[in-house]
Amino acid sequence: MNKTWRKRGFIFKADAINDWWHSHTMAPSAILLDARRIRIFCGCWNASKISSIGFVDVDSNDPSRILEVSQQPVLGSGRPGTFDDNGVFPAHASLHHGEVYLYYTGFQLVDKIRYTNFGGLAKSTDGRHFTRVSEAPILDRADEGLHVRAGQSVVEDHGIFKTCYSAGTGWELIEGQFRPRYDVFYQESLDGITYQKEGTCIVRCDPSVEHGLGRPQ
Repeated sequence: MNKTWRKRGFIFKADAINDWWHSHTMAPSAILLDARRIRIFCGCWNASKISSIGFVDVDSNDPSRILEVSQQPVLGSGRPGTFDDNGVFPAHASLHHGEVYLYYTGFQLVDKIRYTNFGGLAKSTDGRHFTRVSEAPILDRADEGLHVRAGQSVVEDHGIFKTCYSAGTGWELIEGQFRPRYDVFYQESLDGITYQKEGTCIVRCDPSVEHGLGRPQ
């Protein structure tokens, strides 16, 4: 097994590509779409800093070579009042039985705190056109995470969807701004969609140096 990693350097920067993708390639998650193409899903900010999900395709033999940049979002904000009505970005993309499962984090602005974020799932047969499995989050509010329960990373192992995610309640005032507090949890699902209200906390953040551990992979 080759244990040597080589840093390959800068690949891509979004620079006012269009109205919906003004900046950022945030929270990337990649799949091998076919033998020659790696599709990297990422969060794309518009000028108002609201994220949609787009992609950048690179050559699997030379990932520094850009093959395609999405001209439309593959997933945008949800309807007003839903958990993801103020933006979405990738948590983890993976392939399951010929479908692309795009787990994502959805943001909603609320009154008493800055925002909440919970975990959703969209599916696609071509990696370009996605449909939400539900307008409600698959990782919804629970006692372990009243403000944050999202960022899930999912690996299917013999029909069991092993899932790490972030969850937490509360905020820390850091350099004049409130930041959410959250840890890393684990649980298993039989379908990658249905989850229990409580998982097992496997990594806790150290409040002396950090406020949260997000988007575990």
